[in-house]
Amino acid sequence: MASGERALILSYSDCTHYLAAYGHEPPGGMPDWQVIKEPSGRPKKFVSLYAVKCWWAEQGKTEAWLVTQSPYDEMIAGEGPVLDEMKLVIDPAP
Repeated sequence: MASGERALILSYSDCTHYLAAYGHEPPGGMPDWQVIKEPSGRPKKFVSLYAVKCWWAEQGKTEAWLVTQSPYDEMIAGEGPVLDEMKLVIDPAP
């Protein structure tokens, strides 16, 4: 991850895992996310918010943006999926 890139934690409605990603855009901007992948090329999945925060702490990050997406607005004639972001403080890894 290069400097100027935001650490992201992606959460999707009805999913049982979280993803780690990074992006350049400002909060609320058009996503240019790059999902962190396993050596196999598959997305790296985390079983909890705590697990992904610990992983970002190991990468030296002190903050990350929790990005949640829900398709439900789209299902009731909205303009598209809702995308909310919340800044999280990451405590240093123990």
